[in-house]
Amino acid sequence: MCGSLPDQSNSCNGVIKLMEQITFAFFKDNRNRLIPILEKQALVLIFSNDKMPRTGDQCFPFRQNSNLFYLTGINQPQTILALCPEHPNENMREILFGRAMFAHALKEELLQEVNNDR
Repeated sequence: MCGSLPDQSNSCNGVIKLMEQITFAFFKDNRNRLIPILEKQALVLIFSNDKMPRTGDQCFPFRQNSNLFYLTGINQPQTILALCPEHPNENMREILFGRAMFAHALKEELLQEVNNDR
């Protein structure tokens, strides 16, 4: 794994403050705006950026793929978004693959969003 750079903490704090102001509904709306412009039976795969090595033991500060962040709000490497809006199984229309460390927090946010929609 790549080490962190000393100046990276300031940029991370800015991202965290921004994320506190943006709800998951914002990202859901972004995905909903994308779906009507896709061709029939389309499959969309969007990959996160990787950590970019700077030297043997350090990486440049991580910057997420703008498209993935715009559609999901996820700011971590090793993440893939799969969209297949016409899949017959509704549970397979939007799938997010990634590291498990954010799964619990994301699940709580999504459950809250579902409860708010009712």
